[in-house]
Amino acid sequence: MATRLGTWDVALTNPDTKAVTIVKAVYFFIYKLEDGAWKIYHVHSSMMPEPTK
Repeated sequence: MATRLGTWDVALTNPDTKAVTIVKAVYFFIYKLEDGAWKIYHVHSSMMPEPTK
C-alpha cells in the first residue's frame, strides 16, 4: 500500500447562479498494488478546518 496527502483548491459552482467559489481542501489517497498495477483503494477530501482564534 502507499499513501499520498496534501492540499488543493476546489472550485464549487452554484447551480442556480453559476457563481464559482474556490475553497482550500485537504486530501488523501490510499493506493493498493493489485496484479502489478497501483489502484486507488480509498480517497478522502474535505474543506480545510477554520483556524482557531
